[in-house]
Amino acid sequence: MWKSYRATVTVPRSRRCRQANAVGGCPCRNLCDGHSPLDLGAKINLEIHKREDFVRNTAVFAAVAASLTLAATLPARSATGMEAMQYYVGTWSCTGGLIGKQPFHFTVTYAMNGAILRSWLSAKGYVQSGSLAYDSKNHRYINAAVANDGTWFVAYATVSGTTESSIDHVTSDGKLGRLMIMRTSNTSFTSTGYSAISGGKVFLEATCRKS
Repeated sequence: MWKSYRATVTVPRSRRCRQANAVGGCPCRNLCDGHSPLDLGAKINLEIHKREDFVRNTAVFAAVAASLTLAATLPARSATGMEAMQYYVGTWSCTGGLIGKQPFHFTVTYAMNGAILRSWLSAKGYVQSGSLAYDSKNHRYINAAVANDGTWFVAYATVSGTTESSIDHVTSDGKLGRLMIMRTSNTSFTSTGYSAISGGKVFLEATCRKS
């Protein structure tokens, strides 16, 4: 719900950093390794370097976005299926990014449309739209999202108590990872991104609070 997935928390073009957006990336799925600030220069001798920085930041946002779109923290242990997703309806203010990098701020808005949870993440020109539904046959959540940089992902999520595990099924960059989401209160949750489906290093962290 970030990604270069990984959150390319994931969040503009290659997210290879989702990352995030986180993200993102936000806020969004799409993993990454290193990232620098988004900055498009005018000087020819700096163009290549700055373009790479832009791509990396896009990944960060994407990673954030993916993590947030997939976050399925429960408002109560008794909630099941899409009832549990009511927790997200509204607007959230978030802060996060790649480990060791400068954190960034972004917003995520959720709305329930029938039995589908829609999400919109926005951060520094990066926008990601996602849809999450419950697969009652396989007892898991299915999430799909696409960003304005052309990146996309599909992931599965399961919930145990107030902790959710979201695993990438397929992504636009072919990289797969996972996210662990923890509900810390009725108005806040944290998201941690890992660079692999099993094991892997923590590459992304984010905290969101309901506005």
